[in-house]
Amino acid sequence: MTDLSAWLAAVDPAGLLPARRRDEAQRIERPLALDGATWIDDVHGYALVRDARGVAYGVPLVREVVGVDGSEHIRRAQPGDGAAAALVRRATAARRSEPDVLAVEVFGGTWGAGDAAESGIDVDQTNELVVVGAGPERVVVKWDLHPAAGKQAGPARLEALARVGFEGTPRTRALVGIEANGERFHVATIGEFVPEAQDGWDWAVDEVRALAQDRPSRADEAVDDVAVLVARMHVALADGEAGRATGADADEWAVDAGAIVDDAELDAATRAAVLIAVAPLAQAAGTPVAPIHGDLHVGQVLRTGDPGRYLVIDFDGSPTDTPTKRLAPQPVARDVASMLASWDHVGRVVLHRTDGLQPQQRERVLAWIERAQHRFLEAYAAALAVADRAELLDARLVRPYQVLQECREYAYARRYLPHWRYVPDAALPALLDRPEGSLA
Repeated sequence: MTDLSAWLAAVDPAGLLPARRRDEAQRIERPLALDGATWIDDVHGYALVRDARGVAYGVPLVREVVGVDGSEHIRRAQPGDGAAAALVRRATAARRSEPDVLAVEVFGGTWGAGDAAESGIDVDQTNELVVVGAGPERVVVKWDLHPAAGKQAGPARLEALARVGFEGTPRTRALVGIEANGERFHVATIGEFVPEAQDGWDWAVDEVRALAQDRPSRADEAVDDVAVLVARMHVALADGEAGRATGADADEWAVDAGAIVDDAELDAATRAAVLIAVAPLAQAAGTPVAPIHGDLHVGQVLRTGDPGRYLVIDFDGSPTDTPTKRLAPQPVARDVASMLASWDHVGRVVLHRTDGLQPQQRERVLAWIERAQHRFLEAYAAALAVADRAELLDARLVRPYQVLQECREYAYARRYLPHWRYVPDAALPALLDRPEGSLA
C-alpha cells in the first residue's frame, strides 16, 4: 500500500470533502490522523481520517501519475474518477478480506459490475451520491461523509428491510465497512438506482398546486399510497413482536421534548400551549416501540413512473438525535406525526410559492391539508389492521410528536433557512387550535 502519511500531511482540509460540502473545511482542525485505509484496486482507495476534534471523514481516493518522473498525486476521488465503480466491482465479487481492507456484505439480486462511467447526483445532503453503470443495472453508491463506528441506524434499517424482502425502498445491494482501531465503521451503501424519480418536495407540491388550480391531480390518492407504504415499512421493521417503552424511556422522551421546545424559542403563550400538548409523552410507559425511520417527511419519499411507485429513502434518522437514540426502538407515532406535518408543509409551500392564487383556491389547499392528514391516518391504520399489527400505533402520541415536529422546524429555520419560518408560523397555530384527539 502506498504510504498515505505524506498525502495527509499536505492535504488541504477542503480536499477531504465532496465539492458541495467544501464550506465545512473551515471547521476541520489539525492535526489529522489516519485511522484506517485501503486500496480498492491499483488506482482507487479509501481513507478514514480524523481531525483534532475527533470528527471522522470518509475519503474515497484516486491515485494519479503526474509529471515526467512518474511521481504520484493522491486526492479525493470525485464522480467520474472511478472510485465508486471500483467499489461496485469489489462488491459484485462478494469478497471478504483482512481487517485493513474494506469488508463488503452483499445482498441478493443481479446488478452491474461497475464497468461503466460514474455520474454524481446533485442533491442537498451531507453524504455524496454517485451513480455507477448503465441501463436497468445502474446502482447508487452513497459515500458517508462522517463514518461512525459500531451499529448505525441507516445500515441497520436497510439490512433489516432487505432481509424481510421489503420492496418499498430502493433495493440495498451492499453495505460496506472498514476496520479501524478495532472497530467496524460503516463507510458506504450501494443501492438500486431509481430512474426519473422525484422526491416529495417536487411531486407532492406539484400535485397540490394542480389541485389548487383545478387541474387533474392525484394528491389524495398519493396520500393513501404513501400511508400504506409507511405502514408496511413499520410492519417490516418490527418483524415480529414490538417491544414496550419503560418508565425510563418515557422520562427520557419528556426531557427530550422539553429541550426541543426550548430550542424552538417560542413566545410565552405558545410555549405554554405546546408544553401541554406534549405532556402525554411523559405518561407513555408501556406504549409499543419498534425500529422507525426517525426522519420521515415527503422529501424522503420518492415517486417514479406513472401512476407512481413510491419508495422510502434515507434511514439514517434525525441528525439532531444521537446515534444511540437513532438506533433505539421508538413509537411509530413519531414517523406518523412527521408525515402529517409534511402534508401540512406541502400545502404551506404551495400557498407561499404559487402566484395568483384566488381566495377559493387558497381555501382549497387549506381544506386539502386537513383532508390529507385524516386520509393518511385512516389509510395507515387500515394497512396496519390488514397486517394484524394495529397495536403498533399508539394514537395518543401522534399529536404530541406532531407538535414537536413543528418546534424542530422553528429551530431548523433559525439555524439554516430563515425564510422557512413561514411554515411553522402557519402550521403550529393551526395544529394547536384543533380539538385534542381530532386526528387520533
